[in-house]
Amino acid sequence: MLLLNAIYFQADWQQPFSEDSTKEMPFYLADGTQKQHPIMFQKLSIYSYYENQNFRAVSLPYKKSRVSMYIFLPREKVGLEGFYQVLNQKNWEDWMEQFLFNQDFSEINLGLPKFKIEYEVTEKLWFKASPFKGIINKNFLLSQSSP
Repeated sequence: MLLLNAIYFQADWQQPFSEDSTKEMPFYLADGTQKQHPIMFQKLSIYSYYENQNFRAVSLPYKKSRVSMYIFLPREKVGLEGFYQVLNQKNWEDWMEQFLFNQDFSEINLGLPKFKIEYEVTEKLWFKASPFKGIINKNFLLSQSSP
């Protein structure tokens, strides 16, 4: 028997981005180089916003859901590596708490690079992270799953 866990999530934004408002613009990579990339624009009227000395962040809620995507933009002086250094569980919990108290209803103009999120866990990684790794033998499972 093989135990698998999968999550599938597809939802529309509460305030969708319009294709007509998407434009090719410079996008700056972590190494400082730039390339042309489609940037989606929209005016947001319901959102949560939080900023501190390390970043500015906005929460984009999904339609008919209590789920949101949190987008963080590191400050230029901090950079991506500096943001990674302050990204830990305690800070994350503090930041999420701030989002709860910072819901705003004024309008902002948001520009966001067009993106698609895909995630895959390989069998090797699953066995490494599995809570059963000490009691389940990978070769045994594979032999049991074959006819």
